[in-house]
Amino acid sequence: AKARGEAAVAPLRQFVERMKASGFVAESMRRHGIEGARVAGPVVGLATQPLFVDLALPVGAALSLPLPATHNAFIYVYEGALSLPGGALVARHGGVLGAGDRIEAVAGEAGARCLLLAARPIGEPVVQYGPFVMNTREEIEQAVRDYHSGRLAAG
Repeated sequence: AKARGEAAVAPLRQFVERMKASGFVAESMRRHGIEGARVAGPVVGLATQPLFVDLALPVGAALSLPLPATHNAFIYVYEGALSLPGGALVARHGGVLGAGDRIEAVAGEAGARCLLLAARPIGEPVVQYGPFVMNTREEIEQAVRDYHSGRLAAG
């Protein structure tokens, strides 16, 4: 449920830096009573240009945040409810957002707390088995053998 926009957005790091420098996002969020925190850490600088945002929206708050059109995005509502152009999400539900360069949403009658996750696709095959995620079945089998032999245990 991302709105379509005029042009593609610059790479995430440059984009976020410009937004921070302009104060646009922070001011827009403050003006609408939205609290948010960009969660940074070891993910910063990865080739996928990940963005993790924890948002708290008061009752009826409208959210309109730019996202790079090159990114896939997912939103998970963990409190309250959120209306998106493609439908509504309630607590403990999430959804993959469609193509576009921004997210638009409105908080429900109890407000909303949600996680917004976005990143550039890796463009590689993905194989998943239980908690293991690799690129090939052979790598999964090796990871399972490593786990059973204790090589994956924390030291």
